[in-house]
Amino acid sequence: MTTIKEIAAKSGFSPATVSRLLSNDPRLSVTSETKSKILKVANELGYFKKNSNKVNNLKPEIAVLYRVNGNEQLQDEYFSFLRDAISKVAAEKEIKITLFTKVDELIKQASLFQGFLGVGTAELNYKELERLHNVLPSGVFIDINPAPQLFDSVQPNLELTVQDAIKKLIARGYTNLGYIGAESFTLDHQPQRDIREITFTEFCKTQGIEKMKFLLKELLV
Repeated sequence: MTTIKEIAAKSGFSPATVSRLLSNDPRLSVTSETKSKILKVANELGYFKKNSNKVNNLKPEIAVLYRVNGNEQLQDEYFSFLRDAISKVAAEKEIKITLFTKVDELIKQASLFQGFLGVGTAELNYKELERLHNVLPSGVFIDINPAPQLFDSVQPNLELTVQDAIKKLIARGYTNLGYIGAESFTLDHQPQRDIREITFTEFCKTQGIEKMKFLLKELLV
């Protein structure tokens, strides 16, 4: 079992400071960098695996990498909603978050944070993401993950969402359904069919809906 002394020795801080931080002592005053380093070492040594009750007491400092290019109104509103939801939950949990719109800025200040959340679709350079991973490996992208080899992600179940929508429309008596969507591309910018379009087509057929209309982004411009 990892001890306070082991964490103190590896992090370079006194056992008293480490103990008070991990006990969430409200009277302890340390810099964000000190807090981040101690928590990182404690996590690396497996301290929280044996002391899971300690995790909920700690108040981490989290960065939010917000990448919206401003070209798509609906897309902006969706990711703005995610950003606001993160801010709301963080406030409720008394977790401090800091918003970044550029990877370079986050990399420069990475030592101040215990992790980050990524939101948005604006293009990111893979080499920049590798640099970010080197200094702040604890990152989770919401919805779209530009580097699944480096970071975790939380993604909505788009197939189930489309199926639920179709079921509700059918339950209300609609039998002539349409799909409004956008062109979809892979991470290397190759065109591909959107999973929502595929699900719409296939699930409608299973429900006996043969009259389907499609309106893609290129026709809306």
